[in-house]
Amino acid sequence: MSAGEVNLFDLPSRLAEMLNIPLFAGQILATGIVMLVFLLPVLYLTRGKSVVATLFSGFIALCLCIAIGWLPVWILLVLVLLIAAMWSGKIKEWVT
Repeated sequence: MSAGEVNLFDLPSRLAEMLNIPLFAGQILATGIVMLVFLLPVLYLTRGKSVVATLFSGFIALCLCIAIGWLPVWILLVLVLLIAAMWSGKIKEWVT
């Protein structure tokens, strides 16, 4: 690879190497940057009132990071379980 080429698959490892942090922290940091790119416009356009749009765009961003290889799949599963646990209380309120 020449000096001018950029390989997105290696971004978390290069980020971790340059910041002298563990690889997992580099993966989380790179994913956080991608999530900000996806979520900030959605939050700005909906003014934070559309929870479904925010969750959908966050889910798409996480799936993109998993597909690129920046995150392990278990992080997405844990987040889905946390969101389901938070929504279960709201669903109980709506039903009753």
